[in-house]
Amino acid sequence: MENIYYYHDKSDIEIDCVVHLNDNRYALIECKLGSEKLMKVRKTY
Repeated sequence: MENIYYYHDKSDIEIDCVVHLNDNRYALIECKLGSEKLMKVRKTY
């Protein structure tokens, strides 16, 4: 099973999602959500 991590270091390098795959590869993923979409999400909960 894959594991998902967050990365941030003291030089302010940040990765929202680090996905480690079973075959030792990994993917670095940046996540974005605009304020308009955030308000829509808030209204649904």
